[in-house]
Order: sequence, then structure tokens, then C-alpha cells
Amino acid sequence: MAITPAAESLETDEATLALEGLKEGEDKGKGKGEGEGEKVKTEEELAAEAALAERLTPIAKEDGSMENEDEAKTRVEAEDVAAAEAAKKPTEVEKLTAETKDLRQILRTSKRDQVQMKAKIERLEKRPAGTAEKEGEEEEEEETGEKKTPKEKEEEPLSRVEELQGAISTVGKERGASLDILLATMETSGAYKDITEVCSRGNFDDIFETIATEASKESGKDFDETLLEVELSVWAKDNPYRYMYDLIKKYHPTYAKEEEIAKPGEKGKKEPVIAKAPGSIADKGGDSDLKAGWTAKKIDDLPEEDLHTVPQDVYDKYMRGELS
Repeated sequence: MAITPAAESLETDEATLALEGLKEGEDKGKGKGEGEGEKVKTEEELAAEAALAERLTPIAKEDGSMENEDEAKTRVEAEDVAAAEAAKKPTEVEKLTAETKDLRQILRTSKRDQVQMKAKIERLEKRPAGTAEKEGEEEEEEETGEKKTPKEKEEEPLSRVEELQGAISTVGKERGASLDILLATMETSGAYKDITEVCSRGNFDDIFETIATEASKESGKDFDETLLEVELSVWAKDNPYRYMYDLIKKYHPTYAKEEEIAKPGEKGKKEPVIAKAPGSIADKGGDSDLKAGWTAKKIDDLPEEDLHTVPQDVYDKYMRGELS
């Protein structure tokens, strides 16, 4: 039987109506909260709303009367402000950690002064007899600030420690202002916005001491001399802050990330490996795991003058009694 144009038109209209009815049924089946402009709330959001509603429920005041809605809202706002202020304050652990860092830095400074004084005393003790007059001249120079010319006195060679410390002091005097400007300029860069925190004196010393410890073990040289050599080599660089920033970020326990490597024979499987200390700083070096090998007993057995060799995060755990 042939389909007439009228029948064909009727079938088309019926199909259109059927599709529209199907679409209308789908829209009705979306359910509450799934329509246009509405958002399904998560369990966390619903729980937060319920908790807030409970907190906003009026409670009895000190005089026995009940709060009104405005008073309840004011109370909740005050509680939120107080909680935010409390969150800004350092915890007891953070306070102890900060105090420990300060004490370690004081110890380092004191030890450095002792090393310089010891080097000077040893040099003076090696002087031949009859040099009391020269010692008096040195004391006079220290008091008056006036140095005699080489013609007025005979030059005396300094110890290696004194030479290195003098060279570091000279760098500070000659480049101090320009280095301060360099640091401030780098801080404005997005890549180094945390440079003041990262390049702290404590972090510098942690890296210096780690490298010097390994280097002195390998070479057999005096630790204090090696430590000053490492520090001088860094401050003598064109941009010591950028150099140390990258080094600290990569190797310091506070910032070092765990690297993942595949185990032999296991494709796709990886295991964490802690980043190791740099192999060299100006030809000073050695491989050393900054985190491995430290125990509470090992630190207990260390003499006080060697505490500086303990990494900061390890020492913090030791002070909190968390180190096994």
C-alpha cells in the first residue's frame, strides 16, 4: 500500500510528539537539585551547613536569658575570629623547634669564635722568645684601631684558619652591599620568592658542615679549615645565593624530595630514594645521605663540639624524643 503525503505528514507529526514526550519525561526524571542552575551538595557541604546551624542555635546567656538570632550570630563570628587567631600562633613543638635552631646557631657562632681564638693562640705560642714587644704592639693596634705599616713592624704569617676567616670577612666588606641588593632583587622574582627563608644562615651552615664533614674525612684535613674553605668558595661565586638556593632545595632535609627509581628487574615499579648530598662544592665533596644513620644513642655519644654535624631535622626529632 502506498503512503500518501497526508499519511506521511501524520506519521512525522506523531514521531515529533513522541520525541518531545520522551524528552519531557527525561527532564522530569532528573530529580530535585539536578535541574539547570541547581547544584548537588556534597556530604561535606551538608555536614558543614548542619554544624553551622547547630552553632547558630541560641543558647542561654550568663543572666539566664536566651540569645536572639543576632546575638547567636555575633557569638559564632567571635568564636571564628578567636579560632583564626589561635591558628596563627605557633604550637609548642614549633616553639621548641625555633628555640633549638636559635641555640644551634648560637653554638655555631661561639664555636667559630673559639676556633679563631685557638688558631691565634697556637700561632702566638709558636713565636720565638723575645717577641713580647710585638704582642704589645698588636694589643695597642686593637685598642687604637691604628695599624702600623710594614716598615714599622715585621710582617708575621697568619695561620690557615685566620687567613680563611680574614678572606671571608673581606668578601663581606667588599661585596656585602651588592649581595644584599642581589638577594632583594631575587626575592621579587617568582622563582625565588622564598629565597630569604631558604637561604637562611642556618641552612647555609647545614650544607657547609655536611660537605666539610665528608671532605675532611676523605682528605684527612682539619675540619675547621675545610669548613672555612667550603664557605669561602661559595661566597666567592658571582651569585652565591642562587647557587646555594638550588643546592639547599635539592639536598637539605627540609626541602629535599624523594626521588623514585625502578628496582632492577621490575618494570614500572618504583621505590623512594632520598636525595643525597652534593658530590662537590668547589672541589670539596663526598657522597653522604643527609638523613641516614642517626640514632638517639649516636647523638648522645657525640661530644658537644660535634653536635653541629647532626642535620637539623634529625636533631629536632632527637630533642622531641622521636628519634629511635
